[in-house]
Amino acid sequence: MTDLKKLREFTKDMKVLYVEDDKLIRAEIQEYLERFFPVVDLADNGQEGLELYKKGDYDLVLSDINMPKMNGIEMSKAILQKNPNQAIIINSAYNESKYLLELFNAGIEYYVLKPVNIKQLNKIIYKVAEANHNQKIAQTYKDLTINKNKEIKDNIYINRLTSLDNLSAFMNDITLHDTAKPEFSVLILLDIDNLQGINDLYGTDSGNKVIVDFANFLKNFTHKLSYKLYHATGDQFILLDQVTYIDTEKYEDEFKDLQEQIGLFSVYLSKADKKIDINATIGMSLGQDCPFEHADMALKNAKDKHQSYTVYNTLLDTTQKMEQKIEWQYKIIRALENNRIVPVYQPIVDINSNIVKYEALMRLVEIEDGQEKFFSPFHFMEIAQQSKYYSAISSMMIHKVLDSLKTHEHLISINFSYTDIQNKSFMRTIYKRIKEENIGNRIIVEILESESIQDYKTLKDSITKFRSLGVKIAIDDFGSGYSNFKQILEIHPEYIKIDESLIKNIDVDAHAFILTKFIATFFHELNIIIIAEHVHTKEIYDILKRFEIDQFQGYYFSEPLRII
Repeated sequence: MTDLKKLREFTKDMKVLYVEDDKLIRAEIQEYLERFFPVVDLADNGQEGLELYKKGDYDLVLSDINMPKMNGIEMSKAILQKNPNQAIIINSAYNESKYLLELFNAGIEYYVLKPVNIKQLNKIIYKVAEANHNQKIAQTYKDLTINKNKEIKDNIYINRLTSLDNLSAFMNDITLHDTAKPEFSVLILLDIDNLQGINDLYGTDSGNKVIVDFANFLKNFTHKLSYKLYHATGDQFILLDQVTYIDTEKYEDEFKDLQEQIGLFSVYLSKADKKIDINATIGMSLGQDCPFEHADMALKNAKDKHQSYTVYNTLLDTTQKMEQKIEWQYKIIRALENNRIVPVYQPIVDINSNIVKYEALMRLVEIEDGQEKFFSPFHFMEIAQQSKYYSAISSMMIHKVLDSLKTHEHLISINFSYTDIQNKSFMRTIYKRIKEENIGNRIIVEILESESIQDYKTLKDSITKFRSLGVKIAIDDFGSGYSNFKQILEIHPEYIKIDESLIKNIDVDAHAFILTKFIATFFHELNIIIIAEHVHTKEIYDILKRFEIDQFQGYYFSEPLRII
């Protein structure tokens, strides 16, 4: 859902040119635009719109395509010749998709389908306005560097509460230092403990007093030292020293002194008429690369372990990853031992929303407080493959799906990876079960077509064997970044499943819109049934129906079901 508060913040100083020849549509969209934009200029044809554009300085142009005198395409091209970076949103009907490719090639990525859907328009305008907002900030930074304007600098680089340089100043300093020198960074990140609790108990004025007093304390501490002090966020401060050599003993002494002084630090709150002790948690990094990120990681580690400080080292993030990996290895082992690799079933529907089949999806089940908790392969599949448990969990999953065919009469899609197909002994057991139980006509095998496939002969032999048993074939995640058309044409699957990466943004992304339409047209010509995965909104469903997509799957229709 679009954050309308942020949208108003992004658009508060933006100018819009809106070009539309239909009076009723123009009046409706004008009313909408004026809720967010302080300036909305109108034109009823492309020629008039272009003349207005030449006179004004617009942050956004919103235009129809088919208009008298000059259409939206001609006007957009003329505008982009004048300003290649101009943000333009085209208002397009479904039957104008032939124009979208021309607009896309011209550099226009945003469009709104007719009739205008306000949710979709909100989504697109938010993207454009956020980009415009960020661009203006970047331009302000650039102007600052060029003009050395102190007033602008104070607004951008100074924290108003403490008058210290802020996080933007720090980021500027850390990136603009003399790269010819092999500089090292010593960075200390301090986070005032329980500032929110002080705000809640004594009020924000008291919280601000704590921040200001702590800032002054750090100023005094760094006065005779080489650190530069920054006020990063409300409760966080940075001490930065950039040197050509790290004197470990020096920094250890200074860090020890800082800790001792923090231990003695307190603030008098007049409203409460009491003095309260103030503590801080510290993350420290010493090195050349990513000093802030490393100090932040160290700070989070200190908080997680309830320690007063942590110094970053290269083992810190590696250790965390290893701990996670080991934890998931144990979960996989427990799941295999306790028969807790299970299928769930997500419906696949036709254009009338009638269920035509189900896809079996793998889940790992953990028992927490007596309740089943389901984890998708996103959490554990990579670790299973690395730790040699993949074959075991895949075998358990596929055999359970085949077992389930005895309890219902539905058609089921089952995922087979190239790793499964390469496992000849496993595949022999699968072929044998399908033949003996005579269930081939109720199975669709989904194969992920990817760069990992090294031997297409093995794949094609397996597909031939499946088909001899009555099994149909689907290519999964088509359009995900690797698609070998030649091999797919030779396989000639019964189904093509379009990948989530195209479907999820089809209502706002011209690339996804055009490519999905092309895929639909291409495979319809080959009489291959097309399935759209991850359909999660009505807007996306309506677009896909216009493309005559045959079948649909996603949370818009149903979440995966434990039992069917």
